[in-house]
Amino acid sequence: MSCASKIFSIIEATPVGQPFCTRDVLKCGSRTAVDKTLSRFVNDNIIYRLANGVFMRMEFDTPLPSIWEIAKLKSAAFGKEIVEYGGTLAHKFGLLTDAPAKPIFYTNGSSTSFRYHRASTRIVLKSASKKRMQLRETPQGKIVRALWHMGDRVFFDRLVEKVLAQCPIPEIREILALSKAWMPEWLADYFPTPHILTLPDAFNRDIFYDSNYEPASSA
Repeated sequence: MSCASKIFSIIEATPVGQPFCTRDVLKCGSRTAVDKTLSRFVNDNIIYRLANGVFMRMEFDTPLPSIWEIAKLKSAAFGKEIVEYGGTLAHKFGLLTDAPAKPIFYTNGSSTSFRYHRASTRIVLKSASKKRMQLRETPQGKIVRALWHMGDRVFFDRLVEKVLAQCPIPEIREILALSKAWMPEWLADYFPTPHILTLPDAFNRDIFYDSNYEPASSA
């Protein structure tokens, strides 16, 4: 079976609206043959190129993947993860007036950027330390990254209270106290460890790690 036939079989088996990456079809032939085949399929309108190395079968009413989905897919293709950027979170919590001009995500890989062709948007992946990435897309992770982005400043305690007031989890202070190892020292000082920690409900709700979270405004 030719490289083109193998790739076409994989494309046919992929649901309409489900993006896939070049890496998903590299087993079908040499890199040169794969790239040429995918380019030909794009030109023939068999598939659409969403970003470099990211494709999808589409019909006239197929919704576009969100920016979050594209950034996550691109990162996963290289074995990397992303989390929402601190500046974006600070804006969502009302700590900043303006959102970042471009969609930015922290990554545990190298800093890079790429164009999301269908949305005419350039997505930025910003390299971040393990400490910034560790809490992932949990409620405490979002709070920590938003506050960390703001930096220690006068009246910072008011910013802390403003963010915590928006969190529906009653035990959020205790949860943040347990997460102090993943904060800079100046931020950890705002969350003293209580003498007694009783968090069975928090653990049962799996809020310490939510791998399926998708930012609501990433589209």
